[in-house]
Amino acid sequence: MKYYYPILIIFLFISCNDDDDTINRGERVVIPIVEMTVPESAKAYTEISINIKAVAPNGCHSDLVIEADLVEENSILFTATAFKTASEVCPDVLVPKDSTFKFTVGANSEFGFQANEEPFDILRDTTYIVE
Repeated sequence: MKYYYPILIIFLFISCNDDDDTINRGERVVIPIVEMTVPESAKAYTEISINIKAVAPNGCHSDLVIEADLVEENSILFTATAFKTASEVCPDVLVPKDSTFKFTVGANSEFGFQANEEPFDILRDTTYIVE
C-alpha cells in the first residue's frame, strides 16, 4: 500500500502531455474598427456616448476587445484586438463586436476621437463643447 501513492503520482506525470497537437495555438492580433459614432456637440461636464464597431475577417478570430486610450488631454484613440487561432481552415464568417464608451467631457473647446492606426483606415471625428 505504501507504494501505491508514488506509482499513482508517476502515472499522473506520464499521462500529462504538453505536446498535444490537437490544441489550436494562436495570438492576439489587431483588427479594424469599421464604425465610430460620435456626437457632434455636447455641453461641458456632461456624459457623452461613443459607439464603436469592430469586425474580425473570419471565424478563426474570437475574444474581440475594443479599448480606449487617452493619448492627449483632449484626444482618445480606439483600437480593437482579437485572439486568432492558428488554424489552416477558417469559417468564412465575419465576427462583429459592438461597444459603447461613456465618459464626461470637460470644458475644452473640442474633443478628438480616432479609431484605428496604420495599416487600417483611420477614422477621425470631433465633438465640440458648447457652454
